[in-house]
Amino acid sequence: PRDYGFLFKENEQNERLVSIFNRYINAIDNVQSVRKHEDAEQRLVEKYIQTKNERQLLWGAIIVGGFMFAILFIVFRSRQRILAQLAESHRQISQQHDALQEVNMQLECLSRTDVLTGMANRRHFDERLALEYASYKRTGHPLSVMLLDIDFFKHINDEYGHGVGDTYLKKVAIVLDSIMVRSTDLSARYGGEEFICVLPNTSVLGAMVVADKIREAVSALHTEYPELLPRHVTASIGVATLLGAKCDAQQLIAYADAELYKAKNSGRNRISGILLDPSVDSIETVAGNAAAP
Repeated sequence: PRDYGFLFKENEQNERLVSIFNRYINAIDNVQSVRKHEDAEQRLVEKYIQTKNERQLLWGAIIVGGFMFAILFIVFRSRQRILAQLAESHRQISQQHDALQEVNMQLECLSRTDVLTGMANRRHFDERLALEYASYKRTGHPLSVMLLDIDFFKHINDEYGHGVGDTYLKKVAIVLDSIMVRSTDLSARYGGEEFICVLPNTSVLGAMVVADKIREAVSALHTEYPELLPRHVTASIGVATLLGAKCDAQQLIAYADAELYKAKNSGRNRISGILLDPSVDSIETVAGNAAAP
């Protein structure tokens, strides 16, 4: 400002002083100073605006960054929860799958196991015989089948009841399991009081030896378990051995069944065997009967 009168009180002396002061001020060329002041003021304003803009950008970046962080944190937590739920679902599904497999295995085992004796049932035997017959066709090794029937089993059921009859069946199953020790052999309950065995790579004489051991062990059951088995029991066994003959697996069982009836008709507590050999014109019986005690 070029007028400084407003800085002084209104009196004569001050008015004279202001007049002198203003006269000297008017004589001074302060254009350059005013311009520098204006330039400095402009730069100050620009710097302020720039600083303000930078501060606004910084705060904007902080706000946006915080917002993005919050979103990412929410997404991360949601993902963690989803992964945890998926892991739990996968664990439950795995447990259910394992349980289902175990149940299926148990069902499969039950479907192939005789409930009373715990040995293989007829279905399991048929599947195993089919495999062994296929192996026989490849290798040509002898294949033997034994069919066992408990003598006069109906009398035991009628006299002592089916509970005692079931005990006899279980004990005979134990005898078969103890004598049929080879991993390739299989004994099964064929139905009622009948049991059947398959002996791969076994000659008719070898099968007859095994059959006679089984017959003797069954005959001794009453002596071993007099309280459980009140009556002496015996078994008749038919043996059929396939060695190169044109005969299928079911026919082999039929021949063993025929030999079983031969043993029964000969007095029971006996074994009878047959060899199916293409080198002879007819089927011949090669083993005799065991005398009853």
